[in-house]
Amino acid sequence: MSKKKEEEDDKPKCDSRNYSRYYDTPDGCDVDKKIMVASRYGIVAGLIAGTYDVLMYSHVVGLSPIMMRYARHVVPLGLMGATFAVVANGMLRARDADDPLNYFIGKF
Repeated sequence: MSKKKEEEDDKPKCDSRNYSRYYDTPDGCDVDKKIMVASRYGIVAGLIAGTYDVLMYSHVVGLSPIMMRYARHVVPLGLMGATFAVVANGMLRARDADDPLNYFIGKF
């Protein structure tokens, strides 16, 4: 009984998530995936902000005005995430130093 339990504990745990995260790979590696992940976070934040804007603040009516209000939030926040990933990883490659200064410059 205990031998079977030990064999189960030795098996590698399979990660059930089907998406990547920003820190799955070191900085400077898989930059395209990091750009997509950072953009995804921005898009989700934009969808939340857009929903709040449409339902609680602007009360727009009609499909076109609603889509314009969503685009007003989703596009800039998605591009902010992508820009952060590009600048932070670009600074790493330009400076050859992996330190917090890359993230500090990336946020501007």
